[in-house]
Amino acid sequence: MPVIAIASHNPVKLAATRQGFETAFPEQEFTFVPVTTASGVSEQPFSDQETLSGAEERARQASLALPDADYWVGIEGGVEEHPCGMAAFAWVVVRGTAQSGRGRSAAFFLPEAVAALVRQGVELGTADDMIFGRSNSKQANGAIGLLTGDLIDRAALYVPAVIMALIPFKNPELYPPPVESLVDEILISSDPAWLDLDAIHSFLSQHSYWAKGIPRGIVARSLANSICIGAYENGRQVGLARVVTDRSTYAYLSDVYVVEELRGQGLGKRLMQAVSGHPDLQDLRRWELLTRDAHGLYARYGFSPLAHPERHMEISRPNIYQPPEET
Repeated sequence: MPVIAIASHNPVKLAATRQGFETAFPEQEFTFVPVTTASGVSEQPFSDQETLSGAEERARQASLALPDADYWVGIEGGVEEHPCGMAAFAWVVVRGTAQSGRGRSAAFFLPEAVAALVRQGVELGTADDMIFGRSNSKQANGAIGLLTGDLIDRAALYVPAVIMALIPFKNPELYPPPVESLVDEILISSDPAWLDLDAIHSFLSQHSYWAKGIPRGIVARSLANSICIGAYENGRQVGLARVVTDRSTYAYLSDVYVVEELRGQGLGKRLMQAVSGHPDLQDLRRWELLTRDAHGLYARYGFSPLAHPERHMEISRPNIYQPPEET
């Protein structure tokens, strides 16, 4: 019987996950196991990207907490400002042993009284309780239930997103798994669900020469808007290559690193091989990168000095993330 690890003890998320799986796969029986995780984002995610990152991180941590499960589910609710007001929604990430899927719930607009509290730093569930005179509504019907008179409650809002996240599992022939290889216990994968935001931020902000002091939120946005190839040793992030691209004509290679203790073992080459073989990065007109000391590695994959440097212009603000030294 397949085991589903759910990255929450919240009864709403448990119920939504159970109903979503049982609806998507009515012929199967499942065992559902809640596990304790952290989202890795702020208590109240304040954008679509931050909310998705929180769901990704919860699913990743669930896979570490219960590695023998068959599926790992992360659900994160968030808000985002729009011209019409503050919208609320949730992201669902489902990871499997060889596939992953994502689904987003419908969005609805919060009343201004609730939105004003959220803008002041109050978590949405707490703001709902304050305005509606309830207690712990986020583990019951939630804002959507309070506002619709339970025509739609929080679990019902989440169920379609769970089902949508399971689409790749129901149609594996249409959703090929991420680019992956496993050699000497090191996994190379393009699956964003594996990315460890804390590990990546720690390396870039503390150990890289190009992004010293970079804020965690900027790292999260950069990962969300790029193709990322990660290297993992027993689930631990030990390397990364990030590609900024339109997937049609241009790509910029950035944030390539391998942790110090694993350098000299060919991991940089394996990351570059995965980048070169990624199906969304074929037949591009131009690739670019900046490097201080790895010219030999990149030359193996076709990179060379600028043919026409006089045509290139830039706005460069080096070390903008590094706090100034005290004098």
